[in-house]
Amino acid sequence: MRNISKTTIKTLLAAVFMLTLAIAFPVTSHAADKEFGNFLKTHDVSDEKEYSSSYYARYTDSKNVTHYKYTVINSIYEINDKDKILYVSNDPNYNGDGKNDCGLVRGIWQIWDEEDGKLMLSKVRKLVIREGVKTINKDNEYRVTLGTYGGIGRMIPNITEIVFPDSLTHIGNYTFSFCYNLKEINLPGNVKSIGVGAFADGKWKTGTHKKLVLPEGLEKIGSYAFSNSYFDNVYMPASITQIGYAVFSSTGMTGTNYEEKVESVSYEKMYYAGTKASWDRVKKAKGDVIKPTSYGKIDTTKKTSDMTDSKTDSKTSTVLKKGSTFKVKNATYKVLSGKNVSATITADGKNSLTIPQTVTYKKTKYKVTTVTKVSGKKVKAVTKIVIPKTTTKISKNAFKLLTGVKTVVIKDASTLKTVEKGAFNNINKKAVVKVYAKTKKQYNAAVKKLKKSTNRKNVTYTWMKQK
Repeated sequence: MRNISKTTIKTLLAAVFMLTLAIAFPVTSHAADKEFGNFLKTHDVSDEKEYSSSYYARYTDSKNVTHYKYTVINSIYEINDKDKILYVSNDPNYNGDGKNDCGLVRGIWQIWDEEDGKLMLSKVRKLVIREGVKTINKDNEYRVTLGTYGGIGRMIPNITEIVFPDSLTHIGNYTFSFCYNLKEINLPGNVKSIGVGAFADGKWKTGTHKKLVLPEGLEKIGSYAFSNSYFDNVYMPASITQIGYAVFSSTGMTGTNYEEKVESVSYEKMYYAGTKASWDRVKKAKGDVIKPTSYGKIDTTKKTSDMTDSKTDSKTSTVLKKGSTFKVKNATYKVLSGKNVSATITADGKNSLTIPQTVTYKKTKYKVTTVTKVSGKKVKAVTKIVIPKTTTKISKNAFKLLTGVKTVVIKDASTLKTVEKGAFNNINKKAVVKVYAKTKKQYNAAVKKLKKSTNRKNVTYTWMKQK
């Protein structure tokens, strides 16, 4: 025993510690547990704070930032103390029923009820629901026993912003109720239905939320969905087919007595994109007072933050806020920062596809720096792609549908900083990629990124000397 070194003793103690954890907290297939397991293997646990269970992982990194990750049923919740953002995504290891549904309220309730959960959630200012989530609280319509009705606002009291994924199609009952500090609601274009009380009792005062733009394609709105949450203007799409009881009641959720008369609404004006005849065909609750103040085509492709009065817009140019989207010709653009935007393009059937360098919207010129995706029924017609000097990033799987591409032209190797995995997957097996660069070093750096972005091994890369 006297000959045992301190290093050996430390190793034995660590082994005992790991064995204790394994017995107390069995290994699961969840991503959060795998990550925490890797953390234990690569860190000296004596110098870290750690806690693990079948669904929870927490640790403090070398920069003294505390990280949290929860796996609740089929969703992963991630947060760190520094950015005050809660990220929610589907668990890729979950293959059961409701794979693409996120039981958001139940998940946050689980965190809220956990050690340090209340304190941690009180710091959150922004919720980001990641791509892939199609429905929220679709099946169980979970209610939290923190009042008559409960939504995430009860547990994340200081939340000011919610970012929804384009993949979202349904928002379940009561999900975002009681979000008193929410600044705006920007719904993606694929949402088909909004549940009962989904955004109710925000208690926003008149003037706080100037506009609510409901996306074209939305079909059903549940009762009390936006009750007691005030808007100056509401933009209702022509696609709507059913509107529940007291959707815009100014008195909030007062129960389920749908015979109760609604005498006032929580908006100043409502603009309906269809005709009066089509509005009359919309299924509505008996005795409700919801009624448009005007009829006719409106632009619902823009989000709340994009909307400006027509008189002002015709005379001035306005830079849209980060996250705002707009459509020009066959592309949808999203503001990344300042006047930089990303582009999601629908192929128009032409053989050559040139990514635009700039786009002008409402008298403001934006620079296209990111290519998000190219899709559409005519993608197979594209045989040539031209990437301009302004492009700094090509997103994951951006061109994977363009199977007929034989030529790719990169106009400036020095400005193309990021080419994500799969960006050029499935292009022609013998495609030629022409890379313009001033030096061989710039060319080689670009080619290295490009090779990692495609599953084609026989692509030819050519250095084009840039003047």
